[in-house]
Amino acid sequence: MKSYKIPDGDLLDAIETFVSVVDTDKCIGCGECVNLCPNECYLLEDKKSKLVKDYYCWGCLSCFYACPSQCIDIYQEYDNEGN
Repeated sequence: MKSYKIPDGDLLDAIETFVSVVDTDKCIGCGECVNLCPNECYLLEDKKSKLVKDYYCWGCLSCFYACPSQCIDIYQEYDNEGN
Protein backbone atom coordinates (compact mmCIF):
# COMPACT_ATOMS: atom_id res chain seq x y z
CA MET A 1 0.00 0.00 0.00
CA LYS A 2 1.27 3.45 -0.86
CA SER A 3 1.61 6.10 1.79
CA TYR A 4 1.34 9.81 1.16
CA LYS A 5 2.65 12.73 3.12
CA ILE A 6 -0.20 15.05 3.93
CA PRO A 7 0.77 18.62 4.87
CA ASP A 8 0.07 19.77 8.39
CA GLY A 9 0.50 22.76 10.67
CA ASP A 10 1.25 26.08 8.99
CA LEU A 11 0.82 24.68 5.49
CA LEU A 12 -2.74 23.56 6.20
CA ASP A 13 -3.49 27.04 7.55
CA ALA A 14 -2.09 28.54 4.36
CA ILE A 15 -4.23 26.38 2.05
CA GLU A 16 -7.58 26.59 3.77
CA THR A 17 -9.06 28.58 0.87
CA PHE A 18 -8.15 25.99 -1.78
CA VAL A 19 -10.54 23.65 -3.59
CA SER A 20 -9.96 20.65 -5.80
CA VAL A 21 -11.24 20.17 -9.35
CA VAL A 22 -11.37 16.83 -11.16
CA ASP A 23 -10.56 16.67 -14.88
CA THR A 24 -12.82 13.76 -15.85
CA ASP A 25 -11.07 13.41 -19.22
CA LYS A 26 -7.88 12.41 -17.39
CA CYS A 27 -9.52 10.38 -14.61
CA ILE A 28 -8.93 6.61 -14.87
CA GLY A 29 -11.46 5.74 -12.14
CA CYS A 30 -8.94 4.16 -9.76
CA GLY A 31 -10.75 5.47 -6.66
CA GLU A 32 -7.62 6.60 -4.79
CA CYS A 33 -9.20 9.98 -4.03
CA VAL A 34 -12.37 8.27 -2.80
CA ASN A 35 -10.40 5.97 -0.52
CA LEU A 36 -8.07 8.61 0.90
CA CYS A 37 -10.27 11.67 1.37
CA PRO A 38 -10.78 12.04 5.13
CA ASN A 39 -14.05 13.94 4.59
CA GLU A 40 -15.51 11.62 1.93
CA CYS A 41 -15.73 14.44 -0.62
CA TYR A 42 -15.45 12.14 -3.66
CA LEU A 43 -17.56 9.41 -5.23
CA LEU A 44 -17.01 7.29 -8.32
CA GLU A 45 -19.75 7.95 -10.83
CA ASP A 46 -19.72 6.30 -14.25
CA LYS A 47 -16.17 5.08 -13.47
CA LYS A 48 -14.96 8.66 -12.93
CA SER A 49 -14.15 10.59 -9.78
CA LYS A 50 -16.65 13.26 -8.86
CA LEU A 51 -16.24 15.89 -6.15
CA VAL A 52 -19.60 15.82 -4.37
CA LYS A 53 -18.87 17.60 -1.09
CA ASP A 54 -16.55 20.47 -1.97
CA TYR A 55 -17.85 22.40 1.05
CA TYR A 56 -16.31 19.73 3.34
CA CYS A 57 -12.87 19.89 1.70
CA TRP A 58 -10.28 21.36 4.06
CA GLY A 59 -7.42 21.27 1.58
CA CYS A 60 -5.33 18.41 2.94
CA LEU A 61 -4.12 17.60 -0.61
CA SER A 62 -4.38 13.82 -0.09
CA CYS A 63 -6.36 13.51 -3.33
CA PHE A 64 -3.86 15.62 -5.25
CA TYR A 65 -0.86 13.54 -4.15
CA ALA A 66 -2.64 10.18 -4.51
CA CYS A 67 -3.97 10.63 -8.03
CA PRO A 68 -1.89 8.51 -10.44
CA SER A 69 -3.34 10.23 -13.52
CA GLN A 70 -2.86 13.74 -12.13
CA CYS A 71 -6.47 14.61 -12.87
CA ILE A 72 -7.00 16.60 -9.68
CA ASP A 73 -5.90 20.21 -9.58
CA ILE A 74 -5.91 22.54 -6.61
CA TYR A 75 -7.04 26.13 -7.01
CA GLN A 76 -7.17 28.99 -4.57
CA GLU A 77 -10.45 30.79 -4.05
CA TYR A 78 -10.44 34.56 -3.83
CA ASP A 79 -12.98 36.93 -2.40
CA ASN A 80 -14.47 39.74 -4.48
CA GLU A 81 -11.56 42.04 -3.67
CA GLY A 82 -8.99 39.60 -5.07
CA ASN A 83 -7.63 38.66 -1.64
